[in-house]
Amino acid sequence: MKKLHFVSILCVLIIIMHPSAFGQYTKQNAIDLVVDTIAYVRLDSVNIYMETQLQTGDYYVISPYDSIDSPYVNYWLVFIDEKPLFLWDHLCTYIFINSSNGNYTTGTYNAPPIGYNTSFDSVSVAYEITAPVLNYSSAYSETLADENEHYYAVIFSGYGQNIEPLFWNHLSHMYCALIEKGFPEDNIYALVGNGTDDSTSWGNESLNLDNDFDDDILNVPCTVANLDSIFSELVTKLTEDDLLFIFTSTHGSNDSAAVGDSYLKLYNYEKLWDDTLSAMLEEITCSQMIIPIYACHSGGFVDDLEIPTKNEKRTVFTATSWAQPYARDQRFSDVYGMDKFPYFLITAFRGYHPEYDEPWDQGYPIGEHPKDTIFPFPSYDNLDFHPDTLVIFPDTSYYYGNEDGVIQIGEVINYTKAFDLCFRNFGVIDYDCGFKEDLLSLTGISGNIDTTQTVTGNFIVGGNLTLNDSISLTVDEGSKFFLVNGDLDFEAESELILEDSLLFKNFQTSGSMNVYGGFAAGKVISFESIESTTLTLRFENEDLEPDFSDCDFKNVAFYAYTDTVTIDSSSTFTKSRIKSAEHLTIDDVSFDESTIALVAPSLSTAFAEIKNCSFSLAHSSENSLISLYRYVKFDIADNTFENYEESYGEGKHSVAIEYSGTTGASALNVIDGNTFTSEENEYSHTNGIMLYSSIADINDNDIQDQRVGVMLAGTSQTELVGTRNFCNESTQVIKNNNQYQVYASENSFPTYFTWNVVYHDTLTKYFVLHDLTSQNYDTVDVSNNYWSYKHDPDSNLLPIGHFKYEPIYDPCSKSGLIAGASDLYQTGVDYIENGNYSSAKNTFKTLISSFPKTEHANFSMKDIFQLEPLTENNFASLKTWYLNEDSIIGNERLKKLGENLANKCDEQLDNYETAIDWYEDIIEDPPSLQDSIFAIIDLENCYFQMGIDTNLKVSYCGKMPQFKLNSVRAHLDHRDELLALLLKSKLQKGISDDNQNDFERIKPGKLYQNVPNPFKRNSQIPYELKNESYVQLVIYTYTGRMIKTINEGTKTKGTHVIDFDASGLKSGIYFYSMNINGKTIDSKKMVILK
Repeated sequence: MKKLHFVSILCVLIIIMHPSAFGQYTKQNAIDLVVDTIAYVRLDSVNIYMETQLQTGDYYVISPYDSIDSPYVNYWLVFIDEKPLFLWDHLCTYIFINSSNGNYTTGTYNAPPIGYNTSFDSVSVAYEITAPVLNYSSAYSETLADENEHYYAVIFSGYGQNIEPLFWNHLSHMYCALIEKGFPEDNIYALVGNGTDDSTSWGNESLNLDNDFDDDILNVPCTVANLDSIFSELVTKLTEDDLLFIFTSTHGSNDSAAVGDSYLKLYNYEKLWDDTLSAMLEEITCSQMIIPIYACHSGGFVDDLEIPTKNEKRTVFTATSWAQPYARDQRFSDVYGMDKFPYFLITAFRGYHPEYDEPWDQGYPIGEHPKDTIFPFPSYDNLDFHPDTLVIFPDTSYYYGNEDGVIQIGEVINYTKAFDLCFRNFGVIDYDCGFKEDLLSLTGISGNIDTTQTVTGNFIVGGNLTLNDSISLTVDEGSKFFLVNGDLDFEAESELILEDSLLFKNFQTSGSMNVYGGFAAGKVISFESIESTTLTLRFENEDLEPDFSDCDFKNVAFYAYTDTVTIDSSSTFTKSRIKSAEHLTIDDVSFDESTIALVAPSLSTAFAEIKNCSFSLAHSSENSLISLYRYVKFDIADNTFENYEESYGEGKHSVAIEYSGTTGASALNVIDGNTFTSEENEYSHTNGIMLYSSIADINDNDIQDQRVGVMLAGTSQTELVGTRNFCNESTQVIKNNNQYQVYASENSFPTYFTWNVVYHDTLTKYFVLHDLTSQNYDTVDVSNNYWSYKHDPDSNLLPIGHFKYEPIYDPCSKSGLIAGASDLYQTGVDYIENGNYSSAKNTFKTLISSFPKTEHANFSMKDIFQLEPLTENNFASLKTWYLNEDSIIGNERLKKLGENLANKCDEQLDNYETAIDWYEDIIEDPPSLQDSIFAIIDLENCYFQMGIDTNLKVSYCGKMPQFKLNSVRAHLDHRDELLALLLKSKLQKGISDDNQNDFERIKPGKLYQNVPNPFKRNSQIPYELKNESYVQLVIYTYTGRMIKTINEGTKTKGTHVIDFDASGLKSGIYFYSMNINGKTIDSKKMVILK
């Protein structure tokens, strides 16, 4: 215990002739002496209290930590609060009155005796701070923000003996502000008094600060040890992506002998010194600390707390200076039950005034309080105002808002200054948010950056942060931005410069970083989002050329609407997607559970170059490792693709390309030198390369262990060409894929198919399938390929008799020559390569008229369509030619392809209604399942194209609105479902070693088209059995989902009819398959129109 000796003792020895002068000096004598003599002239401005009993001993105990030497053995102790409207500590007087003779000694000090306001007798009280009686009748019911695990708070008060209700009200108001801003209750540590609800001695009126029937105050006293324990726990909990808020409302004092040293009074008057609190915070890691302190003489804390120790930003401000006690306003406190500094400070944080008798409840919104007399400003009769609004008073430039919709710390401080003269005149402020602007709020950084600057350190983004036009922001090396409750926006005329070794990390379900202006990036920058969340990076500036080297992207969706984007030098993508880029160059990048899924923002110039990358698993929301839609040019070379079955379903691809590629001397449509591998699994559903109505040269790839090695659909134009005269399979290898090595739909067989290795080591499934829908076909040239010595091409190239496969190339023999290739077609190709497009077009027309039954005629039909923009660019004339040329309409297969290409001419001519009607006619009455599926895919693309080129997007829809999808993503998903259904139907037919014509002969029955079709409710499905068999009919949606099974049971040989009732089914396209003795023999389509 520290004994305090008066430096100056004012002793007055007065001998008064009254009865007690020579006997015992009574308590009443002492009271009269003080009231009538010692304090007579100031009774209207001081509060006087007296110990109830006679005191004895050598010293008088003020608190467990302080005492004063006593000048007498027996004495009456009188205490005078010289400034009853000030918060403790402040000037007070102790009077020792000798009980023997009435002599007295006085001395001044800054601390009151413990419990004076409850255990002392009141002699004369000029001012008494009271508070409204709290109303606990209604439970707390305010709307809370979503809890944010990155927000932590410690609030505490030591109180005095018999709790001061104002302190409790301050903490209730503060606690509710915190939870309303998203601070989780479990992250708020409240230490108050002795930690009990016994208000008779250091306790609380309630442990429930928000009146929700759950205790919020910890059941331990507010001591130095318990505070230290809390901060030690936070050392283990907080990381650099967290924010720590510390608030105290308590008594405080200073060391008059040591300028700048202050302390707070905790439970039982224990002292928490400024350097002690600083030491408690030293090991805590976070991005931001905000520390407002309400206590007398609290300014001494600022110099100890303002210095960061873990690269965090610290903002500290106190109600008064080191030397100044806090002056209370009794008028205000009596009405509102709080002192001005915490009332206005917390109201600004919260955005609401509290209810005067329910501090946990929101009252008037800030800026709307009607009582101007309660908020007196010197010389003005101003009303309440919103701290974010521009309010400037004549004698100061401090009080204004930046009008950004957020109440920031500077605005909180200025609002409090406007109504609290003590804080305005004596408050100490050290505000550091890391920016030149006022951007720090209770939840982190947010607002508008309007000054060019460089920032460094760690930042919690607690709201939207915007870089204004014409402003440049440089983020210094090693800095980190944590998006916990807001996004980053960089406006069109701004400039963002990122130095090396930065981190941008998102913790929200969906956060974003949007760059619309200038941009430059250094190296080793990480863009991350935690698991199950997404950080969207959007670069939208047609003049921008962002370049990322050695950067990491995790759980990121990357969009670039810019001139070019370059990503290289060992950058990594983890569980991320690149979603859009006009010109994309990617080199030496690793993709893990990530996808490049590009939809061309422009239909004329989009180019993707993807080289020397490794891909392992696709993103969980995507169907492919690489997906290109409507890209004019692409170069996919020297990459490694690894897919694992457990993450894939049907309709998945390693590389998927749709409506992409072009013809011409400058054309670049290459898939070259890539390696495709997967876990070898008979049930794999992953296709290596899938092209739909696209142009590509597929060269020198190694494609193994996929479901289908190469799938060519729609009206694709491709070359499958390996290395001429290769040795030891050092060429393009397409082998050991589980369903097909190469699948080509009717109009997508490669123009060149040579110098490849194509086979399966063990399975007898066929190697190449040209999926023709009619028997009118010519042979195609697949000579100079190697089919393995184990297998006979006659039984593995289907349909049998369709392929010219000799000579078969013998690796290393160097005897193979390109045989059977059309010289005329090669002449046309040569013209294209030399830029002589008109001659190429005329050559292909000559080929079609001269050799209409050849596969090269089919190739030429598609080439002519691609050449039209480079020659006459007259699609109306070309349409007429497709529909009327004798050599085309005289050949069943060319006629069918000609009608398809003529319809695509209508699309080029913006005749979308005509084109849509044509697709719908095919869907309603398709020649084959293949035709139906491709018509659906093309119709969906037609709607997408129509929305880009015309204003018909919202004004026209055909009779099948289900195919007018809302997004490209929906179209791509549906496309893959339909292609999977096509492959599934082929697999179910069980075609393997048998000739396709023989299959028709030997299958056990036949399924006929339903009649009528389309229909509304009832239709008949006929079928024929060659022998008595068990029959089952299975109904599928157009996406391949089984919805109904009809078991016919055992039926006799002959013709039968199933009466099908479509009740309960919506309008749309459905497929039905016939199973005979457990084996699917055929599938057909039916259309329900209601």
